[in-house]
Amino acid sequence: MSFSTTRFPLLACLAVVLALLTVFALASRRSIVSALLWSTGSETLGVVFFSFQQGGDSNYAAALGMLTVVVSVTLMLSTLLLAGRLPKGVLPWRD
Repeated sequence: MSFSTTRFPLLACLAVVLALLTVFALASRRSIVSALLWSTGSETLGVVFFSFQQGGDSNYAAALGMLTVVVSVTLMLSTLLLAGRLPKGVLPWRD
């Protein structure tokens, strides 16, 4: 059986579309769960992002997003720096 080289770009495009649909499905499920967990006085970050965006406060939503990224990266870097001091089995990627 011979394969044509013209089919591979189509497969790559299909793979990208399927990956985008998968990410969209996972993200929409997360926002639905956040909306279900919401109550007065205790909002999840997803609900706060959505309320800022829908209220026209795009700057606040962007600032909250950047703060979330900075905290996540800081936690990741501190985990990498402390990985040598942690016992084996605590970090799954460490032997």
